[in-house]
Amino acid sequence: MTDFGVRQAAFSSTEAKQDDVITALALLHVDVATTILALIDGVETALAVLHTDVGTTVVGWINQLEAYLITSNSVLTATYDLLGDEILTALNLLHTDLGPLTAQTTLTFVADVTFDDDPTTYTAAGEDVSAYRKFLLLVNVAVVNNPATIRVHVQFSDDNVTYYNYMNGPFGSLVYEDSAAPTLESIQGECLADYMRVYVAATGTDGTDKFILTVKAILVR
Repeated sequence: MTDFGVRQAAFSSTEAKQDDVITALALLHVDVATTILALIDGVETALAVLHTDVGTTVVGWINQLEAYLITSNSVLTATYDLLGDEILTALNLLHTDLGPLTAQTTLTFVADVTFDDDPTTYTAAGEDVSAYRKFLLLVNVAVVNNPATIRVHVQFSDDNVTYYNYMNGPFGSLVYEDSAAPTLESIQGECLADYMRVYVAATGTDGTDKFILTVKAILVR
């Protein structure tokens, strides 16, 4: 007898062997099918586990990348903020440094002084001009009646004690007569010493005949 039914009465030994083979093949078929199904289940389980592991790993990577990007963004933002502050500070310092390089100032050496019988001369206080390299002298001369002359001397010093007349160009002879007044003049010169002042001497002045003088200097770096 086989799994496929019962043979009719008497059968030969050959047929018996055939039945044994058929039975063995049937059993083998069942075993192979069972094994294959088990393998398929194992593969499916392994793939499911692998899928879960891969998914977990990828999600972990993504989370790490997000955290890194967030941290990097914070660091970069802080760096940009710091650099921005440093650049702004540097620009402010540069502006501060450039300011004095381009700045100018005005010094008044003689302020509306009347030269009559007293005074006939005037010496302005020395001023520290070491930070400047050029000056523009502004001379304003007014006349009352008929004085003779008034001479303006620009002077420089290296120690604010001994002063020397500046003799460059027109500065060697800044003389004004009554017939030339009123006078408004500006004369450019170089400022190469540490101290500067103005000395003025008038002639022919008295209580009636007068010069009224203002002298300023615009100094630039």
